[in-house]
Amino acid sequence: MNIIIPTIEAEVNTNPIEATHASSTRSERYGFISTQQIVDSFADNGYVPRQIQVAKARKDENKGFQKHIIRFGHRDNITIAGEASPEFVLINSHDGTSSAQLSVGLQVFACLNGLVTGDIFETIKIYHRSVDVNRFLDAATTLRDNVPALAERVHLFKQKELTPAAQQQYLVDALKLRYDEPTEESGYADIREWNTRLFYLNRARRYNDSGTNLWHTFNRVQENLVKGRPGSGIRRVTAPTTDFKVNKQLWNLTEQYLLNN
Repeated sequence: MNIIIPTIEAEVNTNPIEATHASSTRSERYGFISTQQIVDSFADNGYVPRQIQVAKARKDENKGFQKHIIRFGHRDNITIAGEASPEFVLINSHDGTSSAQLSVGLQVFACLNGLVTGDIFETIKIYHRSVDVNRFLDAATTLRDNVPALAERVHLFKQKELTPAAQQQYLVDALKLRYDEPTEESGYADIREWNTRLFYLNRARRYNDSGTNLWHTFNRVQENLVKGRPGSGIRRVTAPTTDFKVNKQLWNLTEQYLLNN
């Protein structure tokens, strides 16, 4: 079985998912891990790609070998609270810029947001010294055991009501994941831009996203912070690595507010 998947960012001449060897910049000791074989093995076990992101190659010799991220969902469409579905998030590269990694994520149905769980859930890293694709199936089995805990986390986020002060501080902390907060020496334009971003960061795009609990606040902020919003001064995240990093940091921040506020 050979699944061909279109990429979201197709500025490259070749698709790193279909690469059959590592970049010429790698030594003979570098273990090539075929993403296509992982995709096919996952498909045989019911996990199909939902989304692919491909990073831009900084060097011409790495085009077609650069870092890429694939989000997998199960054909059975397992749901959490009827509004989200667990995912596996695979990161791989063939140019030495990263190990192969498998994490747990969530797709929220209303907005198709792709969340990435934080450090409370394990990320399994497989370094390019092993080429056994079965290790990824073993990792998926291990991570699948986190789904009940993930459902419980969503429940706890929903139960956590934020005071106006806590919600405002959450917005500040979240915005700082991408932008520098103005200082006393900042000019009027910088302060105004920051306040505009704060205002739009908490704007709901759908009625069902309204509410003051941590789950709804998290989802509003995540969508605006990653996708951007016209007139907000918040730019859309286009780099796959930044997307993953911001999502993971935002989940970790949300965990802090669950426990400490």
